[in-house]
Amino acid sequence: MALLAHDEYEKSQRMLTQAYEWAAKKNNYHTVHIDMQQSRLYMKMSVKEEDATQSFKLFKKGVEFLRVIPDDVTKFKYLENVAPIFSAKFETFSSGQQIEFIKTCQKMEQEMHAFIARDGGSYGAERRLSDARTKLEGTISSGLKIIKTVA
Repeated sequence: MALLAHDEYEKSQRMLTQAYEWAAKKNNYHTVHIDMQQSRLYMKMSVKEEDATQSFKLFKKGVEFLRVIPDDVTKFKYLENVAPIFSAKFETFSSGQQIEFIKTCQKMEQEMHAFIARDGGSYGAERRLSDARTKLEGTISSGLKIIKTVA
């Protein structure tokens, strides 16, 4: 997904579409890795999207793709992609979208905490997810402050 790293969104989407088409032709082929890249693409597109409504829709699509992925460290590390969306777009979202954004982040934070608790140190999830957790908690805290200020 080198194209995605260079903000080649249209080409990245074409490649992901091809990957999904190829996977559909295979018997019982799982698309977890494709889904993770699709989530990443939508979140990166959300940051760059000029229109706030479209940006929010892209954020939601990105989260939807993450939600279908089984819980593991990589899934939750992808939540680091939420912070740039918050920084670039949160204040352009409507108040309803802001509330939904924070509630979505809170839900994902709860899922991350539950995963870390289940891990029990076996795979080092707590250590490996420390940065993602800190960023997500900061996003939620900052978002709640903005919402309270506006209200």
